[in-house]
Amino acid sequence: MSSKSIPDAEPELIPWADNFINTVDANKDAWDIPATEVTGIQNALTAFKYLFEQARSPERTSVIVVQKNTAKKDLLDRIRAMMSFRLKNPVITAAQLKELGLNTGERTYSPKPRPTTYPSFQIVQTGARMLAIVYREGTGKKGSKPPEANGARIYYGVFDERPPSPGDLPASVFATRCPHTITFRETDRGRRAYIALKWENRKGEDGPWSEIASEIIP
Repeated sequence: MSSKSIPDAEPELIPWADNFINTVDANKDAWDIPATEVTGIQNALTAFKYLFEQARSPERTSVIVVQKNTAKKDLLDRIRAMMSFRLKNPVITAAQLKELGLNTGERTYSPKPRPTTYPSFQIVQTGARMLAIVYREGTGKKGSKPPEANGARIYYGVFDERPPSPGDLPASVFATRCPHTITFRETDRGRRAYIALKWENRKGEDGPWSEIASEIIP
């Protein structure tokens, strides 16, 4: 099964992960999954949910954002490890995999190395509260990407002043289609969104940061 099953947007990842681990926990004995592995994912999810809320609050700091991103990576690494090993147990039916929120259509994929470049991109106002991110590899055509990349990870945030570094951007979404449109809150209209990108492969391994760019939210 493929890690494409995992939602890219962080607000969607949390309920998906809640369902995933609750379903695994309820079936761990029948599926021969050690309780310690279940507990590990539960603890990782609890840590990510707490830091996700902290990173969205007005009191967030760059340290909190880095901690949130680290907690997210730990959570995803644990889930992907379980998907690639424990959940390949033949006693688990296709219906049960669907209940877990997993796509059973793709069970394997070819590994790709970590990206070594960063995307070029433009930000385009497309409508009320909407900004479209048009990304490409270097000076290539719209939507082009290096062979090791499965898509672009878009980091973004709304600030009164330019954040010191891309790591201070609190939210992210993974894009495989170009352009990718982000819809902001009504209260953010007229404010400035700051955005930076990384290439990311199928394993969730990313490349270097792009520069931060910004645009007014229409």
